[in-house]
Amino acid sequence: MALRYNHNDRQSGTNSFITGRSTSNQRIERLWDSLSAWCIQFWRHLFRHMRDHGILRETDPVHIESLRFCFMPLIQKQLDNFVHIWNLHRIRSQRNTETFSGIPNIMFYQPETFGAQDCSVMLPCSIETIERVSNDLILRYPEFGCRYEFMDVIEVLTGTMRHDFPFPNTVDDVLVLFYHLTRTLDSMFQT
Repeated sequence: MALRYNHNDRQSGTNSFITGRSTSNQRIERLWDSLSAWCIQFWRHLFRHMRDHGILRETDPVHIESLRFCFMPLIQKQLDNFVHIWNLHRIRSQRNTETFSGIPNIMFYQPETFGAQDCSVMLPCSIETIERVSNDLILRYPEFGCRYEFMDVIEVLTGTMRHDFPFPNTVDDVLVLFYHLTRTLDSMFQT
């Protein structure tokens, strides 16, 4: 809305963004169903299992930061893979609609191929304005998914700089890392 505030078309300003349930939008609902089946359900079940078996304490900040540190790289990798595959799948045409069908990446970069119009517009503001708006409105998450202070502890604990840390590639290896990390930190912070 901020970037489209000064435009004068019918989709500018507050009309450039809508909220609410998307019960009439089957495509976005299908996307959420696919994402859930692809990986979200697995992670929900795993974290619930860890909680129920005393491996993860949800109210313990050290456990939450450890969870973020250990699991975020693998979860992000799965999400990136999902996005790549989703954007290469073919969207089927639908009856009684004016929506286009095809492969999302091609539809985005070559809309004319599908008889669509390139709706991108030049922004009526400078890069500095965009940076200022993004700094004011966007919550930036730490690079490693956990607090920077926690990364400092990890560096001291492991003797490895954060950009050199060898993140595990499998769920089993991440679980082992989480278990050892939380046990070590729990023993260090016990009073």
